Formats: sequence, C-alpha cells, structure tokens
Amino acid sequence: MQCAAPEISEPQTVELVVQYENDRFKSEVLNYTYFANPELFPDAVTPPCGPIEGYTQIKVRGKNFVEFGFGSAKCIFNNTFLMNATVIDDGTILCDSPRLDGGTEDRWYNVSVTLDGGYRTNATGLFSYYRNPTISGVSPDLGPVTGATNSYLTGAGFNDTNICRLTVRYGQTHVAPTSMSDTQLDVNSPPVTVPGAVVVSVSGNGQQFINDKTLHFRDASNTFTYYEDFFVQSVVPTKITNSGNSPVLLRGMQFDQFKYDNGTRNDRVIQCRFKRTADGTIFDEPRNMTRLTDSKMRCVAPKADTSGLTPVRVEISPNGQNWQDTGHDLAYFNGPRVTQVEPAYGVTKNPDNHDITIMGENFECPPSELNPEEEDCSKVRVRFTNKYGDEIFMDGHKTAAGAIKCPIPKYPSPETLDVDITMNDQDYTNNGVSFGYIDPYILNVSPRLVSSRGTTKLRLDGYGFVQMEDDKTLVDYMDGGVGLQCSGGACTRTYRVEDENLAEVDTFVQDNVLKSGGNIGYDAFTVNMMDPAGRFAANDIDLWYYRDPVFNSLSSTFAYANEHKPILVSTNFFWGEGNQLERVRKHGNFTCRFTGDSGKQRHEAGVMETSPIGSYKEDALPDQIRCRTPKWGQIENAVMEISING
Repeated sequence: MQCAAPEISEPQTVELVVQYENDRFKSEVLNYTYFANPELFPDAVTPPCGPIEGYTQIKVRGKNFVEFGFGSAKCIFNNTFLMNATVIDDGTILCDSPRLDGGTEDRWYNVSVTLDGGYRTNATGLFSYYRNPTISGVSPDLGPVTGATNSYLTGAGFNDTNICRLTVRYGQTHVAPTSMSDTQLDVNSPPVTVPGAVVVSVSGNGQQFINDKTLHFRDASNTFTYYEDFFVQSVVPTKITNSGNSPVLLRGMQFDQFKYDNGTRNDRVIQCRFKRTADGTIFDEPRNMTRLTDSKMRCVAPKADTSGLTPVRVEISPNGQNWQDTGHDLAYFNGPRVTQVEPAYGVTKNPDNHDITIMGENFECPPSELNPEEEDCSKVRVRFTNKYGDEIFMDGHKTAAGAIKCPIPKYPSPETLDVDITMNDQDYTNNGVSFGYIDPYILNVSPRLVSSRGTTKLRLDGYGFVQMEDDKTLVDYMDGGVGLQCSGGACTRTYRVEDENLAEVDTFVQDNVLKSGGNIGYDAFTVNMMDPAGRFAANDIDLWYYRDPVFNSLSSTFAYANEHKPILVSTNFFWGEGNQLERVRKHGNFTCRFTGDSGKQRHEAGVMETSPIGSYKEDALPDQIRCRTPKWGQIENAVMEISING
C-alpha cells in the first residue's frame, strides 16, 4: 500500500492509521514524523581531505539532523558511494570516507547527506584525496625533554596539493611544521615529561598518521629520542692554557642514558664547547667528547685568543643544537711558547747528563689553587718526542722569567727530538723547537775527484746526520800531511743536511798551492763530520784534488740540429803536474755540457782518447776528450763545457 503524506506547516510527529471499509478495519496507531529539510553549511566537511586508502572519520556540519534508527543516515560521495553515518546531534553527523579507486584521477568528491534514505541534502560539502607522504629520516634525531629541537624530516609527498592539514606527531603529541617543501619538513620537537624514544609520524589531515604500524618497531627513519639534562658534578682542571689542546675531564651522571631497545649502551657523540663568560664568545667549533665511563667524559679545549686569566663556561650537547650549561667555569691563562734550546745538540747516550736551557716567553706557572696570587711551579715538565711519537719526560725547574732547565735524557741513536714544556703537567707547547742527538758516520763521499778551483760540492752519504748551527756544524778536511790550504787557516766547512742519511759540503780553493809550485794531485785527503762534543768521525774515505785541464780546440764547431755528431776536444791534462792518469781513469766522470743561447741545456758522457785515435803506443798518454753533440731540435749557438768529475 502506498500513499502520499499531506503537507503540514511545521515539523511534528502525528498519528498514522491505515483503515478501509469505512473504519471497519483499521490498523494500530503509528507515529509518523515530519522533519525539516536537512541542510549542510558551507565548508561542512572536517577534515576536508584524507588518504586514498579511505577511512578518514569526517564530521559533517549542518542543521535539522534527525536520527531515524540504525543505518538510516548516510553520507553520499559524488552520488556514488553511500557510507553509514551517525547522527551526533541536530547539527553534526559522523561518517568515514570511502577508499578511492586507484585508477581514478579525479581526487575531489562532493559530499551530501540523507537521513532516511530518501531525501538528500544539497552537496555543499567537498572532500579531497591525497597520497600519503613518506618519512626517510629525522635529523637531529634526539633532543631534550624540554623540547624546542629544530629537526629536519626528509621524505617525499609533503607538499601534495590536496593535503589540507599537514601535521607531525612525536609519540602522541601533535605539532605543526614551521616550513616545508615536497621533500623536507622543519619541525620543533614538543616537550615531554618522560625521556625515551618515540615514533615520528606525519599526517596530511591531522588525523591519519603514517608509520602507525611501527609504533612498537622503531627504526632509524622514524625515531626521535628524548633525553634528560646531564648532571655535571665537576670540571677538572679549573685552569688551562690559551694555546689549546688541553684535556678537560667532566664528572657527573646521566652520561649513559642513551641505550638501544635491547638495553645496551648507544655511544652517541656528545660535543662540548667553551664560551667566554663575559660576552658569550664561542671559542672555535664544537668538539667531540670521549666517554671514559658512565660518569666521566673528556673534552679537548680549543685555542683561545685571550690574555691574562679569562673565565669561560663549559657547555655540552648530544645533538649539536641544544646546548646545556654545565654550571661550571674554568679559566684560560697565557700559555708558554718555546723559542730556543741551548745547547741545541748533544751526543748520543749523553754520559755526562748535561742540562739544557729552554728559553721562550709566557713561562708563567698557573695560579695556586690555595692562593691565586701566587704561582704553582711544581708541575713543570719537559717532553722529548721522536719521529715515531715515543715520548721521554723530564722534570724541569723555572730559573728565570723566560728560562727552564732540565737534564738531557740518554738516547741511543742519532735523531732530532721535539722539545715541549708544560707549566701545569698537562698542556704542552708545540712550537717546533728541537734537540738533536748526533753521532755521524760517513759511508761514502762523491765525487772522489775534487777541482782545485774549490767549486766542487761533495755529497756525504751515511747516517746520524743532524743540522747544527752554522758556527758549530763543521766538516774537517784532513790533509794527510801534504799541507792542504784552507781559507782562514782552518780546514772546516759548514755542512747542509738533507736528511739523516745525506749531507752536502763545499770544498776549498787550492790554486795557491799550484802557484807556489806545489803538487796537489798525489796525496789523498779525507772528510769528517764533527759532533757536539768536538769529536770528528774518522771514516778514512780518500779524496784527491785535481788540476783543471786546459781545453785547447774542438775538432768541429758545428753540428746538425737533428743528429748526434762525434766531437774531439784537444786537452792538456797536466799528467804528472797535478793529475794522475790511473786515478782519473778510476774515479773520473767525464761529462760534456751544452748550453744554448735560449738557455736549453743537455749533457752527454765523454771519454779520454789518445791522438791519433786507435794509437796503441805504450807510452802515449790521453790528450783529448771524445763526446757527441746531442740532438738539439732547433738552430742556435751553444757553449760546450767539460767536467772531469761530473
């Protein structure tokens, strides 16, 4: 049976009776309700967006909402999807968004409401779909329980155009990002009451958060750890030098609060910095601390541009952003600087235990802990360091404002050791001043033939070489009893050290011997190094002076630029007048040098010849040098020079 309800003037409930045959038969009295047409307000849907997976609980606002029983009220999406709704009051209906078909491109849906399955409201509600963003990392991923740590959340999809309310959640606390792009969110962590790790998740509508399934399965991409402030009981020492690199020990509690989920310690890097108390100036970049135990950490203080006694405050941070004031001050004071060691050299093993004097500036002992007006010089130490990093420590004592004395330690081998001092038994200088142990021994000298002109540079090969001061680093020329002539009356030269195995020294002019009718070519001389004790190492390597030959003429004065050409140089070798044939043959290194006008230079090996070439006369002596011209590659004049010893 079907009938039409008559029109009435206002909403009300009336009795409804069905009857027929003039009231012979009639039904029980039923209630029939007239209700006002439901309406939706503008922007009726909250939140107005949700993920394409659906199940966003939305609130629809309007008026004239009436509950007609379970399942009667529905939300209608695009006149297609009917979702069960619940009438909360006459102005509010709740329902869930449907899942969006993955192939649908249109992600904007109109929303209307029906209360009885019949009448539908106007579709003033609008709902949009977005694709869930993803989180790949949180940095920094820890901060104090007081909050305010600015973290960067990296990921994708943060800037989807259909997102209506981007929200970040730390645990169960919601915060809004301070800025965002499609791949990064800037967020300030909210405060919490309990330290520990929480899951960081993101929602595009403030309701449905990603990573909800991992609340109990944290990983590095979605975890933020809250920590409590450290308790720092003491900072030792309380005074350090402004030269830096001073270890500072912090004692306290809560240094072990970072742990993995299984309870083992997580050795997160904790940093320290030093801030001038007076004006807040930060000295250098933050430095990583070393965790010694659960109650001890060590920090290395930086260099500080200070003078006098400068108070500074120590601050620490496990995330490099939130800095905690430890509540402890220490003071920088002027650090020492070493400029000189006297004597600068000594012999190996040092049997006499000589003292050295270390000179410099700012040799100020730290203020006494008991009386800051007095110096405490009880902790003066001297450190000797070899090239391998091995250290020898000696007690020193301050003898003047800029002088410290200490004994030279015994050392078994020739080597140069760095010398550094500390005035507080902790902060050592690093000024590049050294002390050299010398015990030289010469294995070979080259060349073995030395020009009487004094232009030969001798190469000394051996070990134990250390560069001493000019007035003490000497080479002794032993003449073998032939009256070697030396400038200034002393046959010594300063040598130049390349390394512990190589040195170089100049020779002396001997022309005055020749001019006086002497002969320098027959008797050998030796070269020896002197150590700091004034002893010369007698290595007995023979060298000989030679008289420079006279080169008379060339067999040819030109050559083609693109080929080698043999050339003969007529020579007076002064055999028997300064030079000995067999010695020159054994130790000579004949070399022809060609130098062009352009500065180009080439060397060619040469040999002694007897003219005519091929002569086999037993008494014939070499009287010329044969070499060849180098390939030159260009046309120009060149000067030809000849060396007997290379």
